[in-house]
Amino acid sequence: MAYTADAAIREARKHLGYRETGNNLTKFNQEFGKIPGYPHNGYGYPWCQSFQSIVHKHAGGRPNTDFPWSAGCSAATAWAKSRGRFYTTPRKGDMVMYGAGGGTHVDMVTEVESGRVKVIGGNTGGSMNGAYYNGDGVYEKWVQRSNPRIHGYVRPAYGSAGTGTGGGNSKPPSGNRYRIKSGQTLGVIAALFGTTVAGLLALNPSIKNPDRVNEGQEIIVPAKKEPTKPPAKEPTKPPTKQPTKPPAKEPSKPPTGKPDPGKDKPTGKPKPPVHKPADKPYGAGYLVTINGKTYGPGAKGDHVTVMGRALVKRGFGKHYRQGPGPRWHEVDRQNYADYQRSLGFTGKDADGVPGRKSLNRLLGNPSSATAERCSCGRAKAPAPEPAAVVPGRGVLSNAPVNAPLSTPWGTSGALWSSGRHTGADFRASSGTPVRSVAAGVVVKAGPGGAYGNEIVLKHAEGRFTQYAHLSAVQVQEGATVAHGQVIGLSGSTGNSTGPHLHFELRTGPAYGSDVDPMPILTAPGPRGGTPAAAVAEPRKFGNDLNGWIEAARDELRKNGDQVPSAAAIRARVMTESGGNPRAINLTDSNAAKGTPSKGLIQTIDATFQAYRLAHLANDPYDPVSNLVAGVRYGNDRYGSFEAVAFNKGGY
Repeated sequence: MAYTADAAIREARKHLGYRETGNNLTKFNQEFGKIPGYPHNGYGYPWCQSFQSIVHKHAGGRPNTDFPWSAGCSAATAWAKSRGRFYTTPRKGDMVMYGAGGGTHVDMVTEVESGRVKVIGGNTGGSMNGAYYNGDGVYEKWVQRSNPRIHGYVRPAYGSAGTGTGGGNSKPPSGNRYRIKSGQTLGVIAALFGTTVAGLLALNPSIKNPDRVNEGQEIIVPAKKEPTKPPAKEPTKPPTKQPTKPPAKEPSKPPTGKPDPGKDKPTGKPKPPVHKPADKPYGAGYLVTINGKTYGPGAKGDHVTVMGRALVKRGFGKHYRQGPGPRWHEVDRQNYADYQRSLGFTGKDADGVPGRKSLNRLLGNPSSATAERCSCGRAKAPAPEPAAVVPGRGVLSNAPVNAPLSTPWGTSGALWSSGRHTGADFRASSGTPVRSVAAGVVVKAGPGGAYGNEIVLKHAEGRFTQYAHLSAVQVQEGATVAHGQVIGLSGSTGNSTGPHLHFELRTGPAYGSDVDPMPILTAPGPRGGTPAAAVAEPRKFGNDLNGWIEAARDELRKNGDQVPSAAAIRARVMTESGGNPRAINLTDSNAAKGTPSKGLIQTIDATFQAYRLAHLANDPYDPVSNLVAGVRYGNDRYGSFEAVAFNKGGY
């Protein structure tokens, strides 16, 4: 069948009005394939891009040849940029990519007018038969071309005699084969080929554990040339200029034409070459060394965690779905790119890999005092903080969390199905206590579709408040809550780009009745005007399993890690050790290798050392230190400790 824009649009419109069954479980994800670490046995991941992939395959396109076969928007954008198929003006049949780096959402263009485009997409909101649905289905709507959230347009290779069957039974092509080299991880390989770990796993269903790949192992990678490494250069030698494209300049140095933009100031000693593939527009696949520490794909260590925490503290952590570090991930690059753009850098100067001066400024080192310069040569001062950034020095007086206001009510943009933000977002890491902004009664507590886990309270005078994307709900429907009472923990459930709290003030209990929440957020807090979010909680924990669990959750929260529920940790502990902190397994395969599993949550020594927190006891039998290391390992390996907490077998 001919693969055309009209064929793709017809195929997409067949699904108008389709809605997910809850928590991102859809027929599109089930056809695309599972991604380890997500709910519903790996099928509960955001599905806006998988919808596009399935539609284009059914329309006759050849996956990874005519269009990006991916479940991730960032990977689809990178695929197009690496093939010259990324544009700034739309055509019918294009994929319109939204957000920083094109990594937050995608729709298909069905009509083009001078000032707007009509789009159809999945995992979005819209109206059908007079009813409005939020973020849970396939809908078609108009979007202004001037919308600042539009990153650009991916143009599939229409006009080919595609191999799709129209019935969805054809398998994606194998792509290119690649043999893993010494020291490479899937994260490093994904960066080299302009995709994500999830994209590689989709091409290689035989890989069950993304952390276990071996040197010499052959895998399938996207159908593009393997990037070649440039010859090693002394850092003082100028790069050879291309006749039509000047060399990229790092904002951290005046434009001198020297390579590797100030990422390491020359000291007179040769340095390892920086590997920056020429076909990667934003240079996300190369490493730099600053102050003796390496940053970029494949980097690992406490310094990566320190950098991530500093980004979160400054308000640039929205892409994290779990705490930063100790491994470098694509979300580290995305957050650092946001930070670079806040300093005035653009294009290749905001590629998300640190430069020396921007990093020193971020970490508060003395050498950061000099203003970093962007490629235009004008000095850029640090961006001013938002009005409510630092807890205790700008937190709204009646904020529901001790965190800065990040996205105000009424902000316009394509990220929201209504075209505007219906609530107020607070940049809170997962596990942050969420408090009621007024006394009331719980009218809803539990899953809320696109809002993830949510709580809705009814207050006096017919007002309602909503608290969404929670990692834990700690009240039940019908319960009465006091002003300032902890009702749940912030998180990133539902349709969310990262940990935060979404708060709404409403005139009714349901979506669509929102009003400006600032009057209640700036009202006096509980306890004589103390901000609701700033009320300190006691930090005393007992010397028993319950106390150890709460102490571990407190350490994880303070470290910026994803914090599982106490019930999840207890379930894993009882399966692993029965609650005995001195437990040791001398009979399993690890023991046969001389590395038995130890402690409450049964970690081997290597895992414990890799994931423990330095300030806690360096002893796998220490209950709190063991729990922290085990949870951090689960978060890193599976995307969420909760995903494996209730498994009957090992984790």
